[in-house]
Amino acid sequence: MVTRNSRMALAVVLLAAWAAYPAVAAEPPQWIQGDLTRAKSEAARANRPILLLLYAPGSRACESAQERVFSQPEFARAAEGWILAKLDVSRDKGLVEKQELEALPTTAFITAEGEELGRIVGVSSIKSYLSAMADGLLIFRLKPIDPPKLSTADADEYVAALLRLERGGIAAAVLKSRVESGQLSEAELRRSQILLGSLQCLLGDVEAGRQTLAEVLAGARVVEPVERVRQAVDHLTALGLMEPGAVVPAEIDKPAGEPIGAIVARKVTPEELVQTVEQMGALARGETPAGMTEADLGAFFLRLGNALEAMACLDRALASASDGEAEETLITLRLAAACIIGPDPGRGVRLIDELLTKYPESGQRPFAMYLAAIGCWRVGDETKYRIVVDYLHEHFPDTVWARRAEGLTATLKALKQQYEAPAGTEGAPEQPEATPKP
Repeated sequence: MVTRNSRMALAVVLLAAWAAYPAVAAEPPQWIQGDLTRAKSEAARANRPILLLLYAPGSRACESAQERVFSQPEFARAAEGWILAKLDVSRDKGLVEKQELEALPTTAFITAEGEELGRIVGVSSIKSYLSAMADGLLIFRLKPIDPPKLSTADADEYVAALLRLERGGIAAAVLKSRVESGQLSEAELRRSQILLGSLQCLLGDVEAGRQTLAEVLAGARVVEPVERVRQAVDHLTALGLMEPGAVVPAEIDKPAGEPIGAIVARKVTPEELVQTVEQMGALARGETPAGMTEADLGAFFLRLGNALEAMACLDRALASASDGEAEETLITLRLAAACIIGPDPGRGVRLIDELLTKYPESGQRPFAMYLAAIGCWRVGDETKYRIVVDYLHEHFPDTVWARRAEGLTATLKALKQQYEAPAGTEGAPEQPEATPKP
């Protein structure tokens, strides 16, 4: 007879044996090598998208991608929804031009018919790959559905995934189809028009974008931002303080025609993009967006690259701030950033010096030092600039701001050349190693 104690003893033995047994490694993914026709055939049969890896043997970047991404168990699990294919570009030189390759490796997400859903150029992190693959699967799943028949939630997810993979043209086509369908509610139509107008500006069809936005932004004129806003936006994005992207300018309705700024976050969600444009519209009508304090307004103008308006709002916010360290630090750093990218970089540096003297143990010290470095460069104090950057490397080597400081000198030099170059010449800072590309 099996007693309760004997059953428990047996369970303990089985658990111990299971714990001692070596874990089964994830099955390595199966790749179709050098035969895209076969990959397309299998993708059509299985109703799956294709993950196409374009590589070259001996390439350090390709070897790094193999080690960091394609050999990882997380990739093997995510790849279960895909047909995997590899093409060696060294065997077919025409592939470079045909696939419009910018760098190796390039990972393209395509359908069985060869339509591209998105791509990753260069070496990226496993996290970025998994996110992009999830977006690719979402786009593949929703693509056959007629855009007007998508729910608002599905349409938002679809557009957001397309934007993250930088497929702005497809996103605009989806939104245009929804706008022209006559099947949307008033709220859905307004939302789709705001997103479509913003994307049209991003894609270079500025006139169409202005017209689309003007239909929903009552009282606001959609115009090109003035040069100082463009320059501030360029500085913010080049220095890593803002994601590059869509430029959606709008003019404040007052005699001087002072612009609000420009939306520059390309990877922003539809919800954030709609909210931002609505807030710009409220400001253009002379209203304060609901629930916004002076500090919020200052941060908003800073995000739009309008340093002058940001400084005015943040000055008022700092004057009325409580004695709490967190609030004072946040407002001061935003104000310093506005001064540094705007007309008074010297004041920005002084604000940071005073803040760090008052709060020497602040958790925001690395970011404050990074801002100070930018300010020192802008006022021409290269000696202090070097001291600040060296301090960052020595005391905060593991922070993102120390890592960004490594490329700061090259970026600042490129910016200086860009804005001091004669008319008709261009200069640009180096671009990141790898991001999803159109």
